[in-house]
Amino acid sequence: HFSAPAQASDRIAFVIGNDNYSSVPLKNAVSDAEAVRNMLEAELDFQKEDIVFLKNATRLNFFEKFEEFVETAKDREIILFYYAGHGMESLDGRENFVIPIDANVERSVQSEAALRANGINLITLCDDLARKTSGAKVILMDCCRQRPESRGAKRSGGGLATYEDSRIPSDTLMLFAAAPDRVASDGANHGPFTEALLE
Repeated sequence: HFSAPAQASDRIAFVIGNDNYSSVPLKNAVSDAEAVRNMLEAELDFQKEDIVFLKNATRLNFFEKFEEFVETAKDREIILFYYAGHGMESLDGRENFVIPIDANVERSVQSEAALRANGINLITLCDDLARKTSGAKVILMDCCRQRPESRGAKRSGGGLATYEDSRIPSDTLMLFAAAPDRVASDGANHGPFTEALLE
């Protein structure tokens, strides 16, 4: 439980919301991220200076801030990563990618090479955190996403791939906004996942 014994200085969060995609914009991801940031500070004793907040991040911007975040997080007891925006799974259903706003989303839908070049591999981020930090990690993925038919019929539905337990670092809890092969709704004011999280 976040509000139990860890001191405020032992908590750190990386919160990101991406709406401003050129061809497939979202409407709630930035406001979802802002609401989560505000909740962490107001209700869960995260210090303002210990919340790295990014909105409408490019790939370079994301990696620059994430690198700084990991360095700062190395001795913290609670490390939270929250992402709202587009996400996409690989064609083989084994990898998940965070999509920065400067990615070519349509090309990434059509091409695995473009997805790997444009996207940010989620398990790579988790592994990086696991190697360089010692605290408990909580990964919250509120992705509005869909697996387009053009990516092949190997798996039906949408949603992000489910990782086998052995691929997730032992000190990491990962929560997705939707069940396997299901699409997360963008909602009205907030996506349902973030709405539930805030409640």
